Amino acid sequence: GLTARGFKDPLRMIELVPSLITLALKNIDSKIEGLKTRGFQTPIRMIKSFPTILGLDFENIDAKIDGLASRGFKDPQKMIG
Repeated sequence: GLTARGFKDPLRMIELVPSLITLALKNIDSKIEGLKTRGFQTPIRMIKSFPTILGLDFENIDAKIDGLASRGFKDPQKMIG
């Protein structure tokens, strides 16, 4: 399922973050779409680099984006992703 979603080395991701194995594919799809909705251009690459983001809820992600924006960062999504 992870390979079909564009992850080239899902075994490595699972080795780094074993809890990924417990996530349903529909939840991973939801996270990818949610990241796109929030302005991240390359959510697959972002998840490959930081697989634990799959475990964060969107309230947490939104708070990080808002916090960076309130501190004057013009494009927090680009900075994060």
